[in-house]
Amino acid sequence: MEPLVPPFVPVLIAALLLPFLGRKAGHAVAAALTGAVVPYVWLVDAGAHFTAFDLFGFETVIFNVDPFSTLMGLIFAFIGAVGVAYSYYSEAENLQTAFALSYVASSLGAVFGGDWLT
Repeated sequence: MEPLVPPFVPVLIAALLLPFLGRKAGHAVAAALTGAVVPYVWLVDAGAHFTAFDLFGFETVIFNVDPFSTLMGLIFAFIGAVGVAYSYYSEAENLQTAFALSYVASSLGAVFGGDWLT
């Protein structure tokens, strides 16, 4: 499967939207976006990558897939999806869940970063 966006993007969008939506709608959107990352990470072929832009004269690779990054991406995405469900049922505040999702998004970004600069 050819990747469309790096997997941290949907989780980051969920984290940014969550504080501004109601409890049910916010958690539903967050669960859907974070849950969609799990099969997405699973289906992206090893060797897929994105080069985004030049930074300080270097080409940045914001998405690079290998077998280890796939494994770690699946773990982080699954934990994020389960975390959203737990957050809803434990009646955690939306802002607290948004911060947790920003951590998941940054973890996915780090796992799939293709070079030391990104």
